[in-house]
Amino acid sequence: MKKILAKSGIDLTAYKRAQMERRINSFMRSAGAVDYAAFVKILDQDHNVYRRFLEHLTINVSEFFRNTAHWNVLQHKILPELLEERKSLRTWSAGCSTGEEPYSLAIMLKEACPGRFETILATDIDDEALEKAARGLYSRKVVQGVPGHLLNKYFQQVGEGYFLISDEI
Repeated sequence: MKKILAKSGIDLTAYKRAQMERRINSFMRSAGAVDYAAFVKILDQDHNVYRRFLEHLTINVSEFFRNTAHWNVLQHKILPELLEERKSLRTWSAGCSTGEEPYSLAIMLKEACPGRFETILATDIDDEALEKAARGLYSRKVVQGVPGHLLNKYFQQVGEGYFLISDEI
């Protein structure tokens, strides 16, 4: 696990050790490595295997306004307190995957306090996920958590069943 941390920057110590070992070992076997040393060597030598390993290790589960109760606490309790102390907000969405969380945050802030947030930094270790986020194109299934009035306001339907987030967001 220390070598994976050194190579990827992903700290796995917060996860259940047995679960992480199962995930790593299963991928290691599929990559043809007989032990951890051989596996690290494969990761060092083959960028495609390394990228697939990161995808295997990271979950990339995201949806708009996921965990509604948390968004309600953020909007109705935390945000008003922050805005009492500050004129504007800068926020960070770490591990943003394909963008649903930072876009949800942008929509919420635009609705709750227009003009009072400066920027949202959205980062992720997965470059392909970030590319999808930058495109801002989502299937009907992915946007199902967006309330209808916000879907109409901040998304444009593109083709059959796809939605493009507005440039404003």
